[in-house]
Amino acid sequence: MADRESKGTTMQTRTARFPQVKTLEYFNLDHLPSRRRDVLTHLATGTFVTKADNVILLGPPGMGKTHLAIGLGVKAAHAGHSVLFDTANN
Repeated sequence: MADRESKGTTMQTRTARFPQVKTLEYFNLDHLPSRRRDVLTHLATGTFVTKADNVILLGPPGMGKTHLAIGLGVKAAHAGHSVLFDTANN
């Protein structure tokens, strides 16, 4: 059963078309002001996915927006949600 779930998660991550796989655990929190760390903690729970809420990541280059988007997508895929990654500049 665990092997089957692992293969499903791997397939969901692959079909999401992430440019590379990054996780929230490896995100450098030094980029975030302390008041935003609680928001990141909340987003990491994935409740926004089940509520069908939108998340918009805005900021200057190099702040980790893509890393956060991929990390949230990976978390959602591991939770069994369908994920598709795309960028706004395409």
